[in-house]
Amino acid sequence: MIATDILDRAAAQLYSGLLSDACDRLGLVGRVVEPGLRPAWSGATLCGNARIIHSQGTGWQPISPYARQIEALDALGPDDLVVATVGNDPGCGLWGELFSTAARARGARGTLVDGNIRDTDRITAMRFPVFGRGYSPLDSLGRVEVVPDITSVTMGGVEVRNGDLVFGDIDGVVIVPEAHAAEVLRLAFEKHDTEDTMRDELRAGSLLRDAFARHRVL
Repeated sequence: MIATDILDRAAAQLYSGLLSDACDRLGLVGRVVEPGLRPAWSGATLCGNARIIHSQGTGWQPISPYARQIEALDALGPDDLVVATVGNDPGCGLWGELFSTAARARGARGTLVDGNIRDTDRITAMRFPVFGRGYSPLDSLGRVEVVPDITSVTMGGVEVRNGDLVFGDIDGVVIVPEAHAAEVLRLAFEKHDTEDTMRDELRAGSLLRDAFARHRVL
């Protein structure tokens, strides 16, 4: 998994297009999640190591309310990026402010929700990065239950496994297999630096064709 300092640098400097381009260079096709997952607040960036929490729509009240959700949240660790999915989605809010508070306290770096979120204003105020497909005030109690021991899911057409690198911003979400994450980040940082040089040249008046001929990036 990617270390904290590298994740911090990636979150501060990179954007999803750079990681997508790096995946393309390595022949890692189909790593961009289908459009529709959006940040809860403007400027939010996801960057962390995937930790899957999968739920299933149930329609029944559990004997111990929220027990599995609590267990899953308490098991999070530093640099985890929660990937929350649900089968038979009942449309409730899978993630809210208190989950965000608990996740941050455990060192998690954000949450990617293949479903609805709630308490959006409060999540925005605390600046915890959360992406989702929509919003709903409906509680998850009696509607979904966490399924234990799920280590891989498919989200927006992309397989996600525990430990994969997750990067998301306003343009979309990229999932990088753990085995390729370090190399993808290396290429993304490399292109970031090249783009900075090319941008300076364009601002100074260089023609785009000449700058592209020198640096071969767009």
